[in-house]
Amino acid sequence: MGGPRSRILDHPDREIIDAELASSRSVAAVARKWGFPRKTLDDYKRRHLPPERIAVLRGLAPSELDADIERLVATGGERAVIGMARVAVKCEEMAERCEKLGDFRNGATYRNLQIKAQIEQAKWANLYPKGARTVNNNVVLSNGEALFRIFDKILDTAQTLPDARRMFAAELRQLSAPIDGEATHA
Repeated sequence: MGGPRSRILDHPDREIIDAELASSRSVAAVARKWGFPRKTLDDYKRRHLPPERIAVLRGLAPSELDADIERLVATGGERAVIGMARVAVKCEEMAERCEKLGDFRNGATYRNLQIKAQIEQAKWANLYPKGARTVNNNVVLSNGEALFRIFDKILDTAQTLPDARRMFAAELRQLSAPIDGEATHA
């Protein structure tokens, strides 16, 4: 039967425990939360969380970024749009750090938070479609209705980033194809 350290190593939420250990000022508080002895978590942190891993985890824990997104959603308006842009950039930076260290699972978590922040930013920026607008000289400007349909479709079906890129490229090619009877300029 394994000891307390092996219970931490085999714990299904080990990555969350690692993130909390890296970002918390109190190992005792983390130990109480997860039901481990403080000394066991101290030893585990010293032996299994190298400084470079702690640096990545301290950047901002996913739960902190998720809380920032929720706080900004509640705030709304221009402040939410600006804040979401900052959160999205921070998520992208953290994802890249995780990926450089080979921590792809946390990288994916940050990428998902980045997408969530971008979607919320788009909602607050009022970028969701309201139809095309015509301006002078018969030039039609669109507010992105077709692009948002594409984004929704890709987010619902793509399993990997390369799949999403291929789907997006195919959709853009289809979107840019001339309509039957439409004059093309050579």
